[in-house]
Amino acid sequence: MESTTRSQRQKSDKHRCLLAKRFPHVKVLRDSDLTTDEFGGLKSGHLKKDEIATLLVDDGGWVKLKTEAGGVGWSRSDGFEVITEAK
Repeated sequence: MESTTRSQRQKSDKHRCLLAKRFPHVKVLRDSDLTTDEFGGLKSGHLKKDEIATLLVDDGGWVKLKTEAGGVGWSRSDGFEVITEAK
């Protein structure tokens, strides 16, 4: 049985999305893979060094990003640097 319900996860995601609005863009510090969920192993995309991505959710150790090509996925937060505006 799951420890959290879908409704609880959606509320939590909504709160984290509000936090991410303060710093909406990140610069990729090193090539990074995106996964379908925070702790998932299923690859959903790739980001190259110096690429700019939109920050959707900041969950401490993990971030949910949207690539310039429109792909969405999760990655470890230590591979990104917050920037104030997209170039």
